[in-house]
Amino acid sequence: MVAHRLGWLRIVGIAVAASAVMLGLAACTPPPQIITTSLPNPTSGMRYEAFVKATGGTGSLRWSASGLPPTFVIGSTSGRIAGAPTATGTYTVKVTVTDSTKAKATKSLTLKVTTGETNPGAGYGGVPYQPFGQVLVTGSSWGFPGVDVISNGLVGCYSRCSIKTSYGIAYQCVELVNRLLGVKGWSPRISGDAHQIYDAASSSYFTKYPVGSGYLPVPGDVIVWRGGIGGYGHVAIVEWVSGGRIGFVEQNSSPTGRTVLNIDSAGRLSAYGSLVATGYLHAKANAGATPPPQGPTLTTGSPVAPSVHDGVIKLTGVNRKIPGSDPNVFSISQTSSGSWSGSNWIQQTGYLTQVTAVSHPDGRIDEFGVNTSAPTSTNNAFHRSFTEGSGWSDWSALPQTWLSQISAVLRSDGSIELFGVNDKIPTTTPNVFNLEQNGDGSWSGLWGQQPGYLTQITGIAQADRRIDLFGVNTKAPTTTNNAYRRTYTAATGWGDWTSLPQTWLSQISAVLRSDGYIELFGVNTKIPTTTPNIFNLEQNADGSWSGPWGQQPGYLTGISGIAQADRRIDLFGVNTYIATDSPNVFRRTYTTGAGWTEWTLLPQAWLG
Repeated sequence: MVAHRLGWLRIVGIAVAASAVMLGLAACTPPPQIITTSLPNPTSGMRYEAFVKATGGTGSLRWSASGLPPTFVIGSTSGRIAGAPTATGTYTVKVTVTDSTKAKATKSLTLKVTTGETNPGAGYGGVPYQPFGQVLVTGSSWGFPGVDVISNGLVGCYSRCSIKTSYGIAYQCVELVNRLLGVKGWSPRISGDAHQIYDAASSSYFTKYPVGSGYLPVPGDVIVWRGGIGGYGHVAIVEWVSGGRIGFVEQNSSPTGRTVLNIDSAGRLSAYGSLVATGYLHAKANAGATPPPQGPTLTTGSPVAPSVHDGVIKLTGVNRKIPGSDPNVFSISQTSSGSWSGSNWIQQTGYLTQVTAVSHPDGRIDEFGVNTSAPTSTNNAFHRSFTEGSGWSDWSALPQTWLSQISAVLRSDGSIELFGVNDKIPTTTPNVFNLEQNGDGSWSGLWGQQPGYLTQITGIAQADRRIDLFGVNTKAPTTTNNAYRRTYTAATGWGDWTSLPQTWLSQISAVLRSDGYIELFGVNTKIPTTTPNIFNLEQNADGSWSGPWGQQPGYLTGISGIAQADRRIDLFGVNTYIATDSPNVFRRTYTTGAGWTEWTLLPQAWLG
């Protein structure tokens, strides 16, 4: 009964309020009220900025103040208090706000100007600041050869910014950046406050990447923030990026000279005090750290390809960070016991940006690869074979084509059919191609053009001569479904491309399980690196694909799998956001008795 009465009272209240409006009763606007309760204290010799705020009032609000320190002013419409104090002291500031009806409010606030030369205690990292001029991080101990990081003694302007080096005010954050640029010879000195460095940097010397644009910084890049104390911003130098974390060196912020933050796959940084990240500056002369490829170049198929020989898995992978003049293809084999710990990666001949493989029942292995760094006017697709007696053949060119990614299926008649995509073709034109092996095993035929537009493709062939193709189009918006399937049967030929259950993937892989059903695995590199981005979908018993995708543990930028007769499935993947001096190749195994294992690192290698 009480609950009903309370509900009725609430309804009456609403009706009365509506009636007041309909009757034209004037609403009562409260007078202005200053809601700022305190202001940050200024530091002598350092420019200062703070805002006072108010609520209420009619029309526009106007601000005034008395008792401000010398050089300080207040913005009449913004409430911004700014200045550059030259002497210490305590000031009682009387701030007044007035609305258009002349209603006003007044509040007294205290500003205490300090020298900024006393140790303010613990800062980021929880340790005290070291004395001014002390080396915090030697240049030789960076993740790459750098310059000494030197303590400023505090966060602020030591000795009223009167001490200077050849590169700026000692030892401000900008001084460190300009010292590195000068010592390395990457660019002339950049002038301005920290937050101005991004715009002030010359495009003749730097490539600029806004935070969140998909660019992942590399060692030597400059991070620029705006905001912070006084609104001067901050700059730091990237030391390393690995596994969703970024480490950087800095002056006049961290008492240790180093800080680590989270970074997602789009290049967005986690919070750093009141600073707001603006962008990254990559010095064009920073040849030792090439920016990683972005967007679709990370998602044109897995850079690692598994195959099976006598029950032992062989992996072949590529490293696109190696210059094109050097071989970048590597291989490794399981030991006879099934482990990987005693195996080593062996450098092979050739240069590829993506590789795939098929295994024959007689132990032969065929590998196919493309080199997307080759001009589009040239042939960039290649093939090699492994036989027990002869080992690996040399890479030989396939019939003339240019592909961004290639996939191979071993048909039930024992011949191989290749499928590839060319993502340089406009999205309005079909970009899927196929090539069938000749009866004598040669590849003299012409590539055929197929319907559809994809940025990556994979395929599965079955004993009944059926072929299932799966592909994704990463040029589709991430809010749409971008994964598709197409099937060939001996009776009906090729069907149309049909959508798989709702998902957005950057790369997809398919395995044919020993029970005759297909299982799909995919990754989405648009997901932040702090969140698992691996998904799987099992084919239904009737052959359909109506089920939802399941989310799996781990974060990868490329994935591939292989299934064996004992119902085991082995997945292999890479994470190209891990620093190139760290291993980034992972393996996960499914067995009927134990289910899925955790992801484990393979022996030292960086592929991608």
